[in-house]
Amino acid sequence: MKKIQFFCDICGKEFLPQEYSFLTGQVIKIDKELKSQTIVFEGHYCGVCTNLILDEAAKLREKNATNNNPK
Repeated sequence: MKKIQFFCDICGKEFLPQEYSFLTGQVIKIDKELKSQTIVFEGHYCGVCTNLILDEAAKLREKNATNNNPK
């Protein structure tokens, strides 16, 4: 019998598969010569850390919307 264990990539704690999330993303960087570089990332996160990541992403979206639409 195989036992599968999940560990959060942020806090390192083991978590149940029901709390599991797998987030992927990419960042595009432009160097001095205007060549783009794509950096791909992925991670496995527990429910608590997933909520922290999503909250931070929401803050960045709000900040970006505010900066793009000054009053």
